[in-house]
Amino acid sequence: MKTNKKIVIIATSLILATFLAFATIIEQGVAMTLDSQMTFGGGAGDVAQAIALWGTKQVIVGYTHSFGAGGLDAFIAVNDGTTLKMWTFGTPRDELAYAVAIHGDYAYIVGAIDYAVPPNINYFDIFVAKWDLMLETLVGFTIIGRNEHPFADAAFAVAAGATYVFVTGRWADDKSFLAILDAGTLNVVNMRALDLGSGNEFAYAIDFTTGITGYYIIVGGATNTASFGDYDAFLARIDWTGSTVDLQWALRFGTNDPDGVTSIKFVSYETFAVGGTLGGHGFIGYFTIDGGFLKARATVFSSTSIITSLAWDDTHLAAAGFFENPPNLDDAYILLIDENGLLVDATGYGGGLIDRAHGVALDSSNVHVAGITYTFPNNVFAPPFTYEEVQVILTSFSPTITPYMFTADITGSLFLFELTLGIDFNVNSLFITVYPIHLISTLTFNSPVNGDVFIVRFTT
Repeated sequence: MKTNKKIVIIATSLILATFLAFATIIEQGVAMTLDSQMTFGGGAGDVAQAIALWGTKQVIVGYTHSFGAGGLDAFIAVNDGTTLKMWTFGTPRDELAYAVAIHGDYAYIVGAIDYAVPPNINYFDIFVAKWDLMLETLVGFTIIGRNEHPFADAAFAVAAGATYVFVTGRWADDKSFLAILDAGTLNVVNMRALDLGSGNEFAYAIDFTTGITGYYIIVGGATNTASFGDYDAFLARIDWTGSTVDLQWALRFGTNDPDGVTSIKFVSYETFAVGGTLGGHGFIGYFTIDGGFLKARATVFSSTSIITSLAWDDTHLAAAGFFENPPNLDDAYILLIDENGLLVDATGYGGGLIDRAHGVALDSSNVHVAGITYTFPNNVFAPPFTYEEVQVILTSFSPTITPYMFTADITGSLFLFELTLGIDFNVNSLFITVYPIHLISTLTFNSPVNGDVFIVRFTT
């Protein structure tokens, strides 16, 4: 736990603002239709955390207890609609892949590795892997770990371009971070700790766009530093010129319940969408690149829900997540939203036990979803929620509007500490022989036991 930290108190104005509204009914004549569904795994527990597209092929990453070198191993799977191939990489300890970004013919995979080298026995470090989709092999693997131990570090999100790979997640037990890596070599170009104060931060989401001065990066997650109650969502814009890092703005928003941002997607040069949880409900919000709030909606079920992933294809936004659905434990749900923020369609997906959507990808005619399920085949149904406008309230009292969120400017309290290689963190670039790749030939399809990966495709 950190000590001797100054707690920054944010004073907010008594302002109630209602912003742009979404349509409250589903647009007629457009729908998602279930085209295919499948599961794969090995009977000991297998989880998909993210899905992306490489041309017409689905690329899925996650972790498996059924295959590999022992413990939990990270995996990448590629499905071309006819054949699915799955590879694992790991050690006798644990490796978990949380996110993937594709640029060109490479998949950049990030997660956490229990790298069993003293003095960090039993603690996780960040890994960034580069997978050649043409050659079907790892061509880069970088581990980033804090010099001081014991600390747990993990990467939860990644965005990639031709020159740089941007990674964020958890750093040193109670902070988040931004790592900028060379896309070719996976060398760390710049590393910053994101520290909001005496509490804890988790960064779960990242995306970027480019402008005349370089890269404009948006990082989002959750913090309990000076919160409105429990964890709040936070967003920060950080600019990278290729040589310098500058914080442009940061804000937090939340309710009395746990809140957080889990996904970010730019939908234009000037605006981006965020997904996550707000007041116990899944939500989708739109913000400007300057930090202005535009509009938001929440998926209000009779129980809790969360949006875990967003995807954008220049005309539509897809969102995936899950909700408590008694007597089922959890069911997945998927939303399709047009460029004006209108709800086009919504569908539920589940089979009676645990069904959670963790990742979504989108092309011009299909919505692709991946997650974990205990049953097959699963049902498609109309999810029982109302799509309610979110109100923004800059105040300290509890309003009667539901859902709602408080907001505060936290630019002055978010510190970007530059980390120095060899002093604050170490990097280990490991050869493929250290973390052997296993092509799995004993997959079980469409017969899940103890949780298997599911992949669903809806046509639009």
